[in-house]
Amino acid sequence: VKEIRTILNNDKKQVRPKLESLLNQNLYPNQQRLVRWMLDLCISGNKSSTLKRYLSEIGNSLIAGTRTADFSRSSKHDYHYIYNEIIAEKNPNKLGFTKTVICSLHHSLKKHYQAPDIDIRGGGDAQIVSSYLIPNQVYHAILSCIAEQKTLSEYYKQALSTVIILLYRTGMRISEILGLQVRDIEYDNQGFTEYNVIVRANAHRDLKSDDGTRRICLNALLLAKEIEMLKRFFHLKERQSSRYLFTLAYQSSVM
Repeated sequence: VKEIRTILNNDKKQVRPKLESLLNQNLYPNQQRLVRWMLDLCISGNKSSTLKRYLSEIGNSLIAGTRTADFSRSSKHDYHYIYNEIIAEKNPNKLGFTKTVICSLHHSLKKHYQAPDIDIRGGGDAQIVSSYLIPNQVYHAILSCIAEQKTLSEYYKQALSTVIILLYRTGMRISEILGLQVRDIEYDNQGFTEYNVIVRANAHRDLKSDDGTRRICLNALLLAKEIEMLKRFFHLKERQSSRYLFTLAYQSSVM
């Protein structure tokens, strides 16, 4: 993103050849797609100032959110997930511009990389929604629904309930929660009363920025019974010497 921004700050006659040169370098798939999109905008006659605005709007989020993406296998759902993660960070009152920029990006991805057709603006597409807090009764209804499932093993009931609790009480992203390692849970090994979670980048997933690294005091956010549920599941994974907190049953694969 910084390199593209530097190119856009050059003389406008140099923008296209420099972007073409950058595109021919050994780039990661997400970087290649970002440069290709910028080049498309340039070729279409857009001003450098427009390219800068579009890049600033979603560039960093796109790169951070797709570092491990396998575009060759990406489905409509995968693209919706990527774009929803970008949209979730934006001002709800200015989503129109963000979606316009994403539409421009996706048009380039369809043209050059066979990306699927999707409804980015959300006209009747339930997957594009604004972020909001779910009511407390809905949260408890979800937990009850998990507990009452007869086809789920006790392990998966514990795992899913813990995920829902962390989502609701901490505001962490689902990707942050599923990427937690067992070592990311800190606790007082004397009284087993104080529990913290450290959100940090690891081999499974990156954070969107350095500011995303943080320590969350779970005792301050979770109810006592929720802490107990988390403790039971966490110590189970600890006894299993599991690397990641949320894995498939009897496997090391992350959910």
